[in-house]
Amino acid sequence: MIRWGEGDESGNVLVDRNRMIQLVVDEFKERRLNLFQKEKNDWYDYWLHWSHIYRTREEDELGIPQSVWHRSDRDDWVHATIYWRVGIDRFGSKGFIANPEAEIKSNSYMIDPDETVSFDPAEMFNLKPHWWTEDEDEDDWRNDY
Repeated sequence: MIRWGEGDESGNVLVDRNRMIQLVVDEFKERRLNLFQKEKNDWYDYWLHWSHIYRTREEDELGIPQSVWHRSDRDDWVHATIYWRVGIDRFGSKGFIANPEAEIKSNSYMIDPDETVSFDPAEMFNLKPHWWTEDEDEDDWRNDY
């Protein structure tokens, strides 16, 4: 589906257009790709570009039915999304997109680059300091022995 050029073709990327569009459509449909919005109409223009493409079934030169995507108007943002997805396929595990306005608060422990785990359970679960010792000595079932 995606072929990255090597040697003399370094820097070239070949993508099967129809299969890649179908992959992205399927990922949207299965909610593996999410769209975020601040205002109700933020994504109207984006949706408009997606509404300009449609799929047909056509036979290839061997007579095998294939799905082919066509366009009826501007579909620039469809292809921008496809190019983004191609880049994520290649470089997605090597970084992230940062939003400087957002406070990043983990909802799980983090794995450090040296493959160790370090976290403070009190901080992660919003527990008060010394949550494991307060009022526990008197009510602890282990004190019955």
